[in-house]
Amino acid sequence: MALNEQLSNMYQPHFNELIAHLKSVGLIGKVQPPFLLGLNREKDGKVSVGDETWYTQADLKVMVFGKEVHEWGWPKLKDGAKLGSDDLVEAYEVFYSENYRDTFFLTDGNSKLSKSPFFRTGFNGLMDGINERLKKVYPGKRPAFLWNEISKLSIMEGRSRKVDEPIHQCELNYFHVIPQEIELLKPDVVIFLTGFGEPYDRYIHENFHIQSTSSVGNISMDDVVKLELEEVPLAYKTHHPGATAVAGHGLNDAERWNHYNAILDDIATNFNKIQGLQ
Repeated sequence: MALNEQLSNMYQPHFNELIAHLKSVGLIGKVQPPFLLGLNREKDGKVSVGDETWYTQADLKVMVFGKEVHEWGWPKLKDGAKLGSDDLVEAYEVFYSENYRDTFFLTDGNSKLSKSPFFRTGFNGLMDGINERLKKVYPGKRPAFLWNEISKLSIMEGRSRKVDEPIHQCELNYFHVIPQEIELLKPDVVIFLTGFGEPYDRYIHENFHIQSTSSVGNISMDDVVKLELEEVPLAYKTHHPGATAVAGHGLNDAERWNHYNAILDDIATNFNKIQGLQ
């Protein structure tokens, strides 16, 4: 069975239970749809069923987590059609097909979301840095990058999309799928662009077994942390690309790139830990 089909099958029962619960407590119009991943993609912007080899045959698999998704919204279906989990998988696949280009993420297209600091600065910066370093050490090897969110739910309205505790409990009770995503997708590297503090640190703990933490290079652990996870060979956490002030002081581009380069250099130093690169 194709990996994408396994992923879709995993989502379906969780999705059905979550939607039924949201409807029963009157939250269906107050939250954005649960954030689902999909692997089918073509370079010309069209989704092709079964075309998942860009990820499955990659030598280095990297998953980058944001906080929660913005500018997403419920997909528009034909009149009378019932929303299913596969509709949300396809929405992710279409977005990826239109914007992901193996070595960079388009930020000048029609999608408002793709222009966000998460993709423009964080995702693109990490893609570029990993591609550059991998080419030097393992020429001919190819990385693949997946976008994920540590909160699978977000608020429909308002400037802040951060969920409150009752809504987060809905995710924990009915859509706690990140551990299964990790088990199926088996990323070699996970990078959390979630910042530090609550609630996102707690969300990470809810989904991963953290065995220890350590500093990276000469960067303060208030800015970059290396996480020893049971589930993934290499994992790191740093500030969200949209953050302009942290711990009471400003965060400029030079500092941000110091943080990214520390992570990128550590990944390069530990390339030998990745099975696909041997």
